[in-house]
Amino acid sequence: MGKPARAPIPEWEWDEIGADPLPGHPAANPLGVLTDPRTYGAIFYLLTSLGTGVAYFTWAVVGLTVSVSLVVVLVGIPLLMMFLMSVRFVGVLEGWLVEGLLGVRMSRSSPGSTLDLAGGDRGVLGAFLDPRTWSTLANMILMLPLGIAYFVLVVVGLTVPVSLTLGSLIDLATGSEYARIQLGFVGAEPEVGPALLIGLAALGVVLLWLMLLVIRGVGMLHGRLARAVLVRE
Repeated sequence: MGKPARAPIPEWEWDEIGADPLPGHPAANPLGVLTDPRTYGAIFYLLTSLGTGVAYFTWAVVGLTVSVSLVVVLVGIPLLMMFLMSVRFVGVLEGWLVEGLLGVRMSRSSPGSTLDLAGGDRGVLGAFLDPRTWSTLANMILMLPLGIAYFVLVVVGLTVPVSLTLGSLIDLATGSEYARIQLGFVGAEPEVGPALLIGLAALGVVLLWLMLLVIRGVGMLHGRLARAVLVRE
């Protein structure tokens, strides 16, 4: 008897966890970004992606370099096989992070998922022949520049509006009649009144809301990318 055909992944398993098109759901309402848990999961994931990106990149480059360079001797082949198996487990770990923090379903129950290591083709030879092993390895290398970009986006994108809002409110609450702001490299320090400080605080709130939308969107896009790289039909 031939090998049974691999069942396709049901369409519903590709949806984001908790996604609901009904009005009033956080994913359907831009104002719901403040109450959507995926927003804060994306913040945590994008912040920690710098550390995971460095770890993934280091392991991928060092492991691939050492194992490939030793292939000419017998010890290099088992090293390469063990390294490829470790890449598969890194894919499992990354899939859990994406699913838990970004809310993108990774089809864990599907026999075609990288997260399912119990299948008959999940041995050493299967890891070598599976194209998703190599796409996972490419993703580990790509995570370094992505992690740097994500970290800068979250830190700068959240620090600027929060500082603008809190700084304006603190200046407004100091009791002084006026506050001063520095205009970049111009060097002038114009006096601003309470009305402008309130406007700056409101601007900071709007910018913070916009950045939360951007962060949630980046998290969802990265989740879709990870799903395409780590999961195969």
